[in-house]
Amino acid sequence: CSSEYLAENAELFSKAACVLLQLEIPLESVCSAIRQAKTLGKLVILNPAPARQDIPEDLFPLLDVITPNETELSVLTGGPAGTVEEIEQSAKLLLYKGVRNVVVTLGARGSLIVNQNGALLVPARKVSAVDTTGAGDTFTGYFIAAVIEGRSIQEALRMAAKASSIAVSRPGATPSIPRADEVKKELGML
Repeated sequence: CSSEYLAENAELFSKAACVLLQLEIPLESVCSAIRQAKTLGKLVILNPAPARQDIPEDLFPLLDVITPNETELSVLTGGPAGTVEEIEQSAKLLLYKGVRNVVVTLGARGSLIVNQNGALLVPARKVSAVDTTGAGDTFTGYFIAAVIEGRSIQEALRMAAKASSIAVSRPGATPSIPRADEVKKELGML
């Protein structure tokens, strides 16, 4: 997934509602995709996994949402990420760099959204975990889908938390991902 490949497929960016990136492709490609998406006015979300410290500073103001877990947050900021208070303070360092919304996934503790309006902890539902493979991807996918649907970030986080709690209670990665109607029914939205 080179910058050249992205340029050759530029029309896909214009058709996208948002652009979600992670750091498993070359950093140069991530940077190119973020800049391309922002030029088109797209919602840009970065899941900074695997975490790295060399993300160019000029990219942070282009991010609408960044979704690190505690470890990734600590790598990105150099700050502590143990208690919820420490996590909030470290997340604020990303706000100072220009990110609009920092959503820190906290596993069994839930997730924490930090933005200019403050911080909100969205607790996770208590479940007996069978397989946590794919839980983060389920969370991110549901979060983005809800935001694209026009839901508030808080409501999107509730949906994402519910979906990932269902996913971890089942075996497998892809087979464990719940259908949207199942999540909405669990939340009393149907």
